[in-house]
Amino acid sequence: MAIVTTFKIQGDPDELLREKQEKVDPITRDVATANGGIERLVARADDGLLIINVWENEEGMEKTSAAVMEKAEELGIKRPTDWQQYELLQRETP
Repeated sequence: MAIVTTFKIQGDPDELLREKQEKVDPITRDVATANGGIERLVARADDGLLIINVWENEEGMEKTSAAVMEKAEELGIKRPTDWQQYELLQRETP
């Protein structure tokens, strides 16, 4: 079953995006791809970034999350807040 996860990272959106691109993306890219990551969207929120991920299944998301959070904590990267998970019912591109 495909899923969608959402979470926020609080802080300056421009600084957080730069930090994500420089430090987190190199970690997540290969791990997420190997574990069924389909798509990642990053949006500016009033108080930081909103990140939306689409996954092939929950197991792949959990494997990726464990690997990425361990590395992110070593780099001193903020933990996400407001984490949510949903079953994906439909995905389409206009």
